[in-house]
Amino acid sequence: MIRIKDIKIREDLLEEKVLEKALQKNRLQKEDVKKWYIYKKSIDARKKEDIFYNYTIDIELKDKNKEKRFEKIEEYKMPEKRSNGVYLNYGGFLWTEQKHK
Repeated sequence: MIRIKDIKIREDLLEEKVLEKALQKNRLQKEDVKKWYIYKKSIDARKKEDIFYNYTIDIELKDKNKEKRFEKIEEYKMPEKRSNGVYLNYGGFLWTEQKHK
């Protein structure tokens, strides 16, 4: 899986159009994509006269050899729940099931 960052678009588009822009920018074909999703969508409004959306997209390609020129990432998996109700995450965060009264 690869991550494509800094996809700057000046209008609010449908998700399929965002994918098309990202593929066009990186010289990829839609047929090469196995699965994809928008990892992050933000608005850059630092300059009032130049406001745009900034996307980061995760894409899994059918041909793994084409992924060599991109930043590779691991697909996020939810941490497993232990029998004592504690969730462990490798990033150093700890979740527990607590009942609030």
